[in-house]
Amino acid sequence: MKKPFKLILIVCLILSTVIAPSFALHTDVATESKDMHAMFDYINIMGLYFDISTWGKAECDVIVTALDAEAIGIEVELQQYDSKNYRWKTIKSWSNYEEGITSGAGGTYWVLKGYLYRCIGRCDIYVGGKIVEEHEMISKCKYYD
Repeated sequence: MKKPFKLILIVCLILSTVIAPSFALHTDVATESKDMHAMFDYINIMGLYFDISTWGKAECDVIVTALDAEAIGIEVELQQYDSKNYRWKTIKSWSNYEEGITSGAGGTYWVLKGYLYRCIGRCDIYVGGKIVEEHEMISKCKYYD
């Protein structure tokens, strides 16, 4: 009884390795999606930096580079979470409007212990005096204790 069982088990193992389903994509499908990029018309780079030092100095900075832009408007907000109202409130803000393709805004602010903080950066790209593109970035939250 053991010998036929071993023989059937060996045959099943061999068949399972030879007859394995393949889930690979066709090469024509894979090559269609190889051109991946951000879906912005003007914004090339938008970077947000947020940190709180061990002494409570919060730093928020945003930099934007936008190709073919006439001007860039940036607004940066440092927010503190209010656990009583379950809302974020802005405790400090910075802004900058600059002609050209590169702009930045931000600064530092001393924060209180025992709260959760985050930074929000918004930018508006202007061409012909009108906003043609806008974007917002939100940092990870940091608890200062």
